[in-house]
Order: sequence, then structure tokens, then C-alpha cells
Amino acid sequence: MGGLDELAKAVGAPAPSEDLDDAGRWELYRAGLAHGGAAIEPLIEVLRVEPDECLVDAVLWAFVESVTSREGRAVALSLPAGERRRPTLEAHAADVDLLASILGGVPVQRGDVVNWSRWVQERVTARCTDLPVLSQIAAEGTTRRVRAEAVERIRQLETDAASRQHDPSALRHLVAHGSTHAIRRLAAARLRAIDAEPGRAEAVRRSLVGPISQLPGVTSAEVTGRISDSVEDLYVRFAHEAHDLMVWRNIRLGSSRVFIDGAQADRVPDSDLLWLVEGVAADSVTIGVDRFTVRGPDGVERVVEFE
Repeated sequence: MGGLDELAKAVGAPAPSEDLDDAGRWELYRAGLAHGGAAIEPLIEVLRVEPDECLVDAVLWAFVESVTSREGRAVALSLPAGERRRPTLEAHAADVDLLASILGGVPVQRGDVVNWSRWVQERVTARCTDLPVLSQIAAEGTTRRVRAEAVERIRQLETDAASRQHDPSALRHLVAHGSTHAIRRLAAARLRAIDAEPGRAEAVRRSLVGPISQLPGVTSAEVTGRISDSVEDLYVRFAHEAHDLMVWRNIRLGSSRVFIDGAQADRVPDSDLLWLVEGVAADSVTIGVDRFTVRGPDGVERVVEFE
């Protein structure tokens, strides 16, 4: 029992009894793996004389997950059981390293998932918070079960983000691309609930009203409504002289659509609306009697006709 005594001492456990059974030894071995450091050497020595080969195999399988240094793994593989199962253990060690890299943010390319083992796919699905990676697993997972679990994981993360997220850009993404209607509605509600940042409303008013008021034919302009991080509450009201008449139009910016006097206008990209709301440049928005044009940083103009 000398080896077990040393291992127990290293992990701070009571000295084991003379008749410690397989379950008791397994718990002690697991404690050694969890403790690491000074417990690894006595653990290795005990495994050299452990009579139950299945128990040794299980410990070595867990060993390559807990001990990631090349030196530590080499010691484990030098055991008789390690030599016997070297190809399997080396493959598992590679999976452990791959899992760590994925969870650490290493980019995942299209087609990578099919080359992952089922073990890696299941653990990435359970632990990853990167929605694009989970979406790839949902599409390319090698089993129906892992694909379904990836879909459910996406829903859980999106629901949590829609309920608690403070980043307006992330919420706008969920409004446009959430995996379910309920998640998109929840994200939209969260956007509406976010209070305006100090000074943001006035900054938006200045960035919009100034350029609009100086457009040919525009006699006055103002921004009305509660301006928050949600673009859904922003209204632009301007007067345009045409045919000796004063034409007032209320423009409501919501999600990825524009509403003119309550009627829906043509669809425009989210990024265009963001430029309009934030007034990136004085010439990024041109408003006329029957249309307005958004000019993006790429120089391309997007025209939205009034209905």
C-alpha cells in the first residue's frame, strides 16, 4: 500500500485501507489527476503496479485530458498500458489539444467539423459560445444527435443574449438573424428597453438635422421621438418645398426597414440604416421629395423610394 499511501498524502486524503476496492482506487486516482503537481509522480508509480488493466486504461484516458504537457504525456505513454494503447491515447491527446484551440478562439473554417472526432464535436457543442462555430456543427455534425444539440445550444445562447445583452450591435444582429421568431422579438424588446447613452440623443440630432437642413429645397428639419440605442425609436421630420407646397414626412427607422408616414418603404441593408442613424458623414444621406439616398463608405449609393 506504500504507493497508494504516497498518493493519498500528496492529495491530502486519508491513508487508504488495506482492502481498498477498485472504486476506491479510481476515486484516489481521479483526485491525483485533479490535484496535479506533486501528485502526478506517485500516481504514475501506482499505475505501474495497478492490477486492473481496465482501470489503468481509464486513468490514462483521463490523464491525457488533465496533463497537457508533452513531457507529462510521454511519462504516461511509457507505462505498459500506455505502450499498448499508444495510437488511441495519442489520438485522444490530439483531440484534447484541438478542443482547447477551438475554445480558445482559433478560427474554424467551413468543412472542418466533419474532420473532428465525435468526442470533439460533442464537447465543442456543450462548451463553445461562438455562434458561427455552433452553426457549422448544426450543419455539418456527423450525427443527428450532435446537430440537434448544436441547434439547441444556439437557441439557449441567443435567448440568454437577447435577455441580458447590453451591446446594441449584438442585439441588432439577433433582431435580424436570430434563429427563431421568439428570439428576434425578445432581442427587439431588449433594444427598446436600453436607455439612451448620455449625450447620444443630442449628438444624433445634430448629425442628422444639420446635413438634412442644408439639402436643396429643404426648409427645415428636426429629429423627434425617443432616441436610444434602438434605431426603432428614431424619427426624422423635415419640410421640403415642392410645387409651392410644404411637404412633411416622418421617417421611422426600424430593424432593417424604413417606414415613410407609417408605410413601409423598400428594404435597405442594416449597415445603411446604421450610417443614417449615426450620421457618419454629411453627404451620407440625401433626402428628396420622393426618395432618399444613403451613400456608404464604399461610395455606393442606395436609393429608397417613398411609397
